[in-house]
Amino acid sequence: MQNYVFDFEWGTSTHAKEHGVKIPDERVFLTRDPNSAGHQSASKKGNWSPSINLYVSDEFYLNDNRMVLESGNTLVKTPQYMFVACSHSDEKRVQIHSSNYRTGFLNPRKVRLPVDAVLANTFTVMDTSEDQVFLYIENHGL
Repeated sequence: MQNYVFDFEWGTSTHAKEHGVKIPDERVFLTRDPNSAGHQSASKKGNWSPSINLYVSDEFYLNDNRMVLESGNTLVKTPQYMFVACSHSDEKRVQIHSSNYRTGFLNPRKVRLPVDAVLANTFTVMDTSEDQVFLYIENHGL
């Protein structure tokens, strides 16, 4: 469907269906660098990159290809939420954005975090049950 894909997730959600939110079965989210050329193994994979963006399509990328978030490098989706790590310009840290099933996982917004965790090296979603989010944020001494 696309070249230079770093991460992807299907847009559907059983939680959304159970709550009457219609998300097209064809919805696919992916992160990619639209300017890449050559071998992907020699690309930015393994580093955070401001040139990798988050895109969505409701038509398997046949005619529909919308950018959702600039610098969106990787994503983690649960039935209720989607989290996106957006590269900081230093390519070592990220800002975390989130959206939920109510919006079809569109319109991600910057996550409000404590001041010392605003720019993290990475994060792990530990739990999203009971309409709460438990994140583990790594700062590696920054």
